[in-house]
Amino acid sequence: MNMSRRATGLRERMDDPNCDPDLLQNTYRQFDRLNHLLPGWRRVYVSLIRPLLTDRNRRYSVLDIGCGGGGLLREVHGWAARDGHRLSLLGIDEDPRAVAFSAARQWPEEISFVHTGSGAMAQTGKLFDFVICNHVLHHVPEESFSSFLDDVGALTRNLALICDPLRSRCGYALFGCFASVLFRRSFIREDGLLSIRRSYTLAELRATMPPAWSVRSLAPFRALLVLRK
Repeated sequence: MNMSRRATGLRERMDDPNCDPDLLQNTYRQFDRLNHLLPGWRRVYVSLIRPLLTDRNRRYSVLDIGCGGGGLLREVHGWAARDGHRLSLLGIDEDPRAVAFSAARQWPEEISFVHTGSGAMAQTGKLFDFVICNHVLHHVPEESFSSFLDDVGALTRNLALICDPLRSRCGYALFGCFASVLFRRSFIREDGLLSIRRSYTLAELRATMPPAWSVRSLAPFRALLVLRK
């Protein structure tokens, strides 16, 4: 398989508006397990988000762009609550099916969801202390890459964090084995492999990122884009 270039022509099955609804619902549910099993975001919270939660009398705001089933918001909320911090968390997604799935679940009152995209949200002029984005960047068309980062920056008061898979043969092979065992009756394995083929390498990201952003590797086989205000 040729991994030397991004396979931008591939389309993930869950992006098909006519995909199997039961498999799609299972995919959203299993995202929770996937986010819990991958350790990267916990380390990101501890090293980058938690040090900025300095005022225990204040409720900090978090925006999750492309929130999917909402599992990452639940994780961040739980970590902060255990540390004695208060958050107000909003998940947005351009896919109405994701927002409908999330809205139908039970959530802490601090978590809510809206069907919208980063561009429309940026136009509202709202600011969030923290903006997070998980496994969305490879979906953004290359011609919209800069404008997407501009939207994220416009929404960020303190810190923006974008996590995405890295394209590599090793990551591809390991994810295929890992996902085939743990995730059945969903699109996670198939779409996850397509995501890796559509994603960037660290070198490609570093050559593309605006100066205000930094890029680092995040185990296992992911990139973390960081914007500090």
